[in-house]
Amino acid sequence: MINKLAVNKENKSKILQIYKFSMMLRKTKSWGQNKISIEIYKKFKIEISKSTISGWIHRENIPYANERTQFKTKPIPKKEILKKLYHKNKCSASQISKKI
Repeated sequence: MINKLAVNKENKSKILQIYKFSMMLRKTKSWGQNKISIEIYKKFKIEISKSTISGWIHRENIPYANERTQFKTKPIPKKEILKKLYHKNKCSASQISKKI
């Protein structure tokens, strides 16, 4: 979790910079997420949650690594299909969303 940073291109580069800094500290000093989070705040004046840092160092989560595939939109179904499900099959909106 990144506190008080809106997601935009400038902040993404800052987050990636913080990530690289964190990984450098982990590699060179073998520090854990607690010490790294303190150093991040000292250098960047931004609070990054310890669980986020833990994901970076233990589960190899890289910020924005799956951004291109994470938010793929699904195709919009045809109106006829939606009408059939809603009127003829008496499905609720949540049931339709689960089916589609």
